[in-house]
Amino acid sequence: MIEIHLKHVGYGSRGPLYDAFHAGMPIAGRAVTPILAAARFLVSQGLKGEAAVFGPNGTLRATGDLEGLAKLTVVENDRVGPRFGKFQPNRRFAEEG
Repeated sequence: MIEIHLKHVGYGSRGPLYDAFHAGMPIAGRAVTPILAAARFLVSQGLKGEAAVFGPNGTLRATGDLEGLAKLTVVENDRVGPRFGKFQPNRRFAEEG
């Protein structure tokens, strides 16, 4: 099982922010949805399988299929949410990279 550990780092306009770590290495920084951001990074590095996510105090917060989690985002606006939706990369950043 792939372990992801979260560390609370502050607050942003959309809520609490977390850094995510795998094997002691930072993999997602200042994320509102750190589990999903971490999953996208790990999948981009070729990892697959079940993931276990541990909160700042070391308790298990979530488990799930890494590839499935990587395909999700959280949608929240004036009409809907919060709910899970299909992740779509930001075109502006994809074109700049």
